[in-house]
Amino acid sequence: MAKNSGKNSGTLGPARSRGQFNKYLQKGNKLFSRGEYSQALAFLNAAWNYDEENSQVGVQIANCLFEIGEKAKAINVLTYVWQKAPENADICTVIGGAATKMNFHDLALRAYEHYTLLNPNDPKGYVNFATALKETDQFDKAIDLLQGVIPIFPENAGLWLALGSVVHLRDGPESSLVFYEEAYRQDPYNRLVLYNLPTIYLELGRFSDAEKVVKECMENYSEFSNPHLLYSKILMSQGKLAEGWEEYKWRHHPSSVASCVLPYNISVWKPGTDITDKTLLISAEQGVGDELLATPIYAQIIDKAKHVYIGCDERLVHLYKNSFPQADILPFEVFMTPEGRNGRLYPDLSPEDIKTIDYYCYCLDAMANVWTSLHDISPSQKILSPSSDLIDNWHNRLSELPQKLNVGICWQSGTMYVQRQLHYPPLEDWLPILKSDKVNFINVQYDACCQELVSFSDKYGVKIHNFTDLDLKNDFDGTAAMMSCLDLVIGPTTTPVVQAGCTGTEVWWLTNGTPWWTFGQQNPPWLERGFIQSKKPDQPWSEFMKDMKKPFDHWVQNKLKEK
Repeated sequence: MAKNSGKNSGTLGPARSRGQFNKYLQKGNKLFSRGEYSQALAFLNAAWNYDEENSQVGVQIANCLFEIGEKAKAINVLTYVWQKAPENADICTVIGGAATKMNFHDLALRAYEHYTLLNPNDPKGYVNFATALKETDQFDKAIDLLQGVIPIFPENAGLWLALGSVVHLRDGPESSLVFYEEAYRQDPYNRLVLYNLPTIYLELGRFSDAEKVVKECMENYSEFSNPHLLYSKILMSQGKLAEGWEEYKWRHHPSSVASCVLPYNISVWKPGTDITDKTLLISAEQGVGDELLATPIYAQIIDKAKHVYIGCDERLVHLYKNSFPQADILPFEVFMTPEGRNGRLYPDLSPEDIKTIDYYCYCLDAMANVWTSLHDISPSQKILSPSSDLIDNWHNRLSELPQKLNVGICWQSGTMYVQRQLHYPPLEDWLPILKSDKVNFINVQYDACCQELVSFSDKYGVKIHNFTDLDLKNDFDGTAAMMSCLDLVIGPTTTPVVQAGCTGTEVWWLTNGTPWWTFGQQNPPWLERGFIQSKKPDQPWSEFMKDMKKPFDHWVQNKLKEK
């Protein structure tokens, strides 16, 4: 099995000694941390051929295979590792954790369930099993399992926390709060409890309770970035921008998955530093949605600085060049540091260019430097300017559709996992709106949804127009041009809705709570035509979308009068 586990496995022969095994394993892990997965496989396979009983090597090989897209081989390797020691409870935990990370939820379920059979007196096994059930939307089974074992282990905070997590997804934060608070009562120093309980308080708008508990988490786990980032959201949600931005800097901490580095020896642009007559590099960070979120302050920075370089995802280059013609727009390349941190490299920057740059900052730090209070924020009508010829093309194409009004919709994120379902209404829940016969509904969902749209149309008789010649995921200039011609775009807090709003189109964000980037206001204060439509925390999406029919119909009537 090990000899055929992945690419480049024949590059090296098997390790011949324990010392060579350790060297190959160390080299493979180092290559993996740098994102060089195929090369890592060669060394890991050579190590595993020496010691196939080593489950950790097998799991790391599966991780490599998963990262290079060989998912079938990855699950085969994990299954093989488990079969080598089926009665080893620790192996069950390792396999369950790896399978969960790779979204192999069926395998995780089997591994964690088997652990509970091997170790029925260990509460940790039931927590993991219930979590795996939750990840496969088996909420009722998970709740039944936990309600059955909690009387046996009533003082175990992990079980109460797991129950709160499942109830939260099924019934909302209000119903789950009692279980989170019981977990806190049982173990007030548990890191997961101290992080998750204030999240529930925040959803319920109980800011003072959220602050109290998250501060306890920060005090007890000073090198843990997540509670600082949560505290940032709590502060931002109350309009406390200066304090919130300060906590948001914790995303740069090595413990944060959002941590990013630049390989340049340039001074950091800090709040209060005058950039008049200075040259600035604004670097991309995190995802493309975060890059778009920072665009409202670019024109202001460009007007004040001597010169500005804006780094961005390659897909944004054409759109940014049209929108910010006075700046140099630079696509980035991703690299990995030896410590495993993500980096941004700008190949178009020459050594001479770098010498001219006075300061750099990340795009969301640029927001922090410009918007230190609500008084600094002015609403923009239009931020992004797609190519004019593309706009003309889309005006013509949309005019051929049967109705006068064109409304874009998206209904999920490109990155979906069970916790995110709280924030995204399923397409079926949109039916009260989609049955309007006075509107052309346009798909702006950028993942592969063609088959879903066909099935939806066949089942409900609802037509959602899908322009398959437009690459919604990669052609941001074309997508922005199309969305700028729409009358309205509706969807959750995803990249397409932000992009549409920045082109000047009216947008409605459908949210579960109020996003932090509204800074405590009903609607984002940086966008004239952006509106938050927020459901109550415990209200099901299906009921909320029924309630949305009335304001949508009212909007349609008023808009038709304008036409």
